[in-house]
Amino acid sequence: AWRWRKLNNVTGLAEDLYVDDRLNVDGFCQETRIQRDATGCELSRSVRRSSIVGEWDASVLRDTYYCEIEAGQEIVREAEYWRDTEHRARNGQLKLMTANDRPWEYHEWDKDGHELLRVEQRNGSPVPAAFPSVSSNGLTEVSGLIDAYLTTYEYESLLGDDCNAEDEGRVRCESRYVAEAGGIRLIGRTWHRYTHVTADGRPAVREETWRAGSASSAFDAPGNTYSSRTT
Repeated sequence: AWRWRKLNNVTGLAEDLYVDDRLNVDGFCQETRIQRDATGCELSRSVRRSSIVGEWDASVLRDTYYCEIEAGQEIVREAEYWRDTEHRARNGQLKLMTANDRPWEYHEWDKDGHELLRVEQRNGSPVPAAFPSVSSNGLTEVSGLIDAYLTTYEYESLLGDDCNAEDEGRVRCESRYVAEAGGIRLIGRTWHRYTHVTADGRPAVREETWRAGSASSAFDAPGNTYSSRTT
C-alpha cells in the first residue's frame, strides 16, 4: 500500500491518497482520496477500484467500482465488462453500469467490438435479472424487461454505400424500441450511408442520414427526413 499527501500551506486544506495495489496478486487496484480541512475534519472521500478484465495479451484495466461521499451525499457506481480473451476487441467492453445518480445501462458487442444492443433504464425501473440478446432472428428474451429503452445497431451497408474498409465500424441502421411488461414497441429508426468524395481538393466522407417519418416507415419511404454532411 502507498500513501501520498498534498497540503495547501495557505488554506490548510489537505488531500490524502491511499493506493492498495494488488494487480499482480488479486487483479485489482484501489485508490482512496480523502480531503480534510485545516482542523483535520474530513470534507469528502472517494474510492475507485480498477480490475483486470481478460487474460494474457487481451487483458485490460477497467474501473469497476466508484464511491464518493461529500456533504452527506453518497454516489455509488459499479460496472461489469465483457470477458472474451479470444476476441480482444470485445474483451473489456462495458456490459452493465449501475449507479444511484444515473440510469443503469447494458451493452452487447460483437467479436469485432461493434455495439449491437444498448438497454437503458426507463421510469426508474429496476435492473432486470436477465437481458435480451441480438440474434439473426432479431431481439430475443425480452420478456424480462419491465420498462426500458432498447437500441439496436446494424452495420450492413445500404445500397449506394462505398463499403469502404474504413467505414466498417460505422452504424448503418439504428432502431429504437420501448420495452413494457415483457413486450417491445418500435418507436424510431435511422439509416446512414457513407461515400468517399473529394471536398476542397481533399479526401472526405459524405454521411447521408434518413430518419423514419413513422415507426413503421421503410428506408425509402417518402415521409422520411433526409440530411447529409461532409467531413
